[in-house]
Amino acid sequence: MYGTVLYIDYNKNNIEIYNYLSSKNLDISSVSNCTEALRVIEEVIHDLIIISQDDNIDDLDKLQTLKRHHTTACIPIILISKNMRTNKNIKLNALRAGINDFMKIPIKYDELDLKLQNYFTIADVRRTVLADNAEMKRELSIKKSQIKSTMIDIKNAYSEVIIKLSAAAEYKDPESGNHIARVAHYSKCLAEHAGMDNKFQDQIFFAAPMHDIGKIGIPDRILLKQGPLSKDEWNIMKSHTEIGYAILKEPKDSTLAMSQDIALHHHERFDGSGYPYGLKDKNIPLSARIMAIADVYDALRSCRPYKKSLSHKDSHHIMMNGDDRLKPKHFDPELLNILDKKHKLFEEICEECSNEA
Repeated sequence: MYGTVLYIDYNKNNIEIYNYLSSKNLDISSVSNCTEALRVIEEVIHDLIIISQDDNIDDLDKLQTLKRHHTTACIPIILISKNMRTNKNIKLNALRAGINDFMKIPIKYDELDLKLQNYFTIADVRRTVLADNAEMKRELSIKKSQIKSTMIDIKNAYSEVIIKLSAAAEYKDPESGNHIARVAHYSKCLAEHAGMDNKFQDQIFFAAPMHDIGKIGIPDRILLKQGPLSKDEWNIMKSHTEIGYAILKEPKDSTLAMSQDIALHHHERFDGSGYPYGLKDKNIPLSARIMAIADVYDALRSCRPYKKSLSHKDSHHIMMNGDDRLKPKHFDPELLNILDKKHKLFEEICEECSNEA
């Protein structure tokens, strides 16, 4: 038999019990009260606590503290008392304090042996369970780390597929890669400063690049035409919004669902003068309202066969004051106000993404 015992001898006169426990080759810590016991248990975790008390226990509060202590809460406590038979209150009060078992003086040592054996068996099981739990926690931590790494890989792969799919729609334009990168950052910037949560910000970052996915279905003779488009050609060009919607039809992923909204509605205008449906105000999805600002700002900053690129200062001025084609009323006023306040961030994004080419 082997175990660790914390022996609390209130009267300091039950040397017989202590000697008997010592004869069993047990590791014993002996103290005279619960206050000393609390100090000892900070240093050594015991399998069993034995309290020897001839008189009434007068520090039940300390005993309750002992039982509530995180290192001893699960350790069984045996109370040994000669007054157990004559004073029923001792047992009731002890039970309330958290005592698990009782023995009367004089001790029946054969009974004590069985109790020790049973409680040490419980202690062995407890140690095994704790060790198994620690190992399970360690393995779970490793698994969580592996899952996190895998999720990062999946997210990166997902992002790469979206970027490549988006670039496929504009692959004939050498500037397209920079454009889709810039609008992703513009959109996330607007979403962040509009108070949207991290999930929305991440989704629009990945969804925005697919705004022109429908251009895959536009004939090259129209898509690449150097001069102005005829009315019929312009109607075909505008159909890229509905083609994009059809390409992204019935998405099961929330980011792709946002991409579908953006592809269909990013040319709608807040005043109802846009296409394809002439939606107005907040009937236009928020993601598309954000994308409209990002796309138009970047178009102003970009060089095209039919136009020169504009400086940030001129682009910002046109966004806020309009010109012969663009009007501030085309955009969500709340989002436009954010652009006005954070326009320097747009300038930084434009420069950084263009320099990465």
